[in-house]
Amino acid sequence: MTNLGLFESFFFILRRALFVISALLLSSGSYVLVAVGIYCVTSFLHLAYMLTVQPMIKPKHNYVEVMNEVFVLMTSYYAILLLDGSKTRAEIYNLGNTIKWTIYLSILANFIVILVSFCMQIRLKWRQFYHKKYNEKALAAKKRTAIELSLRKQAKSDVKSGSSSMSPVVGLENPRFKIKLLKCDSPDCLLS
Repeated sequence: MTNLGLFESFFFILRRALFVISALLLSSGSYVLVAVGIYCVTSFLHLAYMLTVQPMIKPKHNYVEVMNEVFVLMTSYYAILLLDGSKTRAEIYNLGNTIKWTIYLSILANFIVILVSFCMQIRLKWRQFYHKKYNEKALAAKKRTAIELSLRKQAKSDVKSGSSSMSPVVGLENPRFKIKLLKCDSPDCLLS
């Protein structure tokens, strides 16, 4: 959160407190319409705040918060239409279904955002694990290759110099499968 983002939690608590106070004090008759209107105004102010300040660090979180505020405004608007009192039963039923489907759409959108975020985290962790495992194998292969090259150079230099103190190295043709490289001083050890 940025410095202005710290104001977000205060504004959130203030909105909830205003809604609860207005619901308790204005609970009869057309006062409910006033309470919902107050909630709509605070939702609109919060939406404007989210669009201008963008208090979250990741832009994705700002977009999700804006999307949720739009759903809250839509639901509040339909609630105001529902509480108008001049609607027929069919219109009230349709508005109730519209509110219900708006809430379902909000839940589905948030679930999709959570699912995509979860899948991206799994993918990232898998890549980190796979690359760590691959890097360990590559490092072991580099060490093994370096040992093989140093032994081959040593064997070639011994053969070129013709020194009899160093015996020929057996097993260099495929050292990956050899446990130890054997040094033979006599032809008898090659037969065993």
